[in-house]
Amino acid sequence: MLKRLIAVVAAVALMAVVPGAIAAEPVKPALDGAIELQGTNGFHVLGLIVSYNGIGRVALFVERAGESAVYLARGEGTANGVDVDFGPLGKVDVEVVPSGKEESVSSECGGKGKTTTIPGSEFVGAVEFHGDERFTEFSSTHLPLRLEPLLDLVCGGLTVGTTSGSHIGGVLLKAKTADSPSLLIQQNHPGARVFYEARMHEKEGTVQVSRTVSGHLGAGAIRYAPSLESAFFSAGSPFTGRATYAARTPPHEVRPGTGTWRGTLKVDFPGHAGVPIAGPGFNASIIRAHLSESRR
Repeated sequence: MLKRLIAVVAAVALMAVVPGAIAAEPVKPALDGAIELQGTNGFHVLGLIVSYNGIGRVALFVERAGESAVYLARGEGTANGVDVDFGPLGKVDVEVVPSGKEESVSSECGGKGKTTTIPGSEFVGAVEFHGDERFTEFSSTHLPLRLEPLLDLVCGGLTVGTTSGSHIGGVLLKAKTADSPSLLIQQNHPGARVFYEARMHEKEGTVQVSRTVSGHLGAGAIRYAPSLESAFFSAGSPFTGRATYAARTPPHEVRPGTGTWRGTLKVDFPGHAGVPIAGPGFNASIIRAHLSESRR
């Protein structure tokens, strides 16, 4: 899931810096590279850095098992560095200098292709971040400029598919407001574990933030009527409270039923705890479905 999100945000970042880059000939940024480091509380950090035509753009992907937050901001860029302000959250103000070392880069996924050795570089300056509600913090003054995380974006990963139809015994329930947040709950059959994914998007000053929590819950987290006219959800961390689905229209074949999503349900996102994810303003849909996962 995170790899797909990184690829999407990386494309958005480049399009924002270079309008028309996708429609026209591919444009080589003056600078592009990645950084990796560890934050507090077990969070891993991947940063994508792009500079083109005086504009710098940085995407910080902060994740640990089942939790991720993406911070996207823009600032000044040169052929040798970027100066991007994340407001009260921190900054990325770095320049590229030769490291005196060499970096090995594989031409194929998983390191199975031809390996090329290139002169290494590093980002020197200030990388500083203080996550919302102090969920994680990290800082550094010297970080290797890495290329492999960029190459890995084209590699295959986890593929998730959903099959729907009246003959299927599982259930897929989605709830959302007009913009954010949203919740997906899926169970392949009664007694199976329950998959969930909650997302929210917001803007903090000039910084765009996307937060996600996902994982599996016990089979009893969701209960639903055979007709799918009603459903009930209640679970532990990262959730508190409960929510109830009540149908307005029933599902038919591959067309979801629609209804209300009411209750006290809240979810803890990284950097934003206790976010209501049910109640007035939420609409929901439900359908019989089966979730499949495969790697390629």
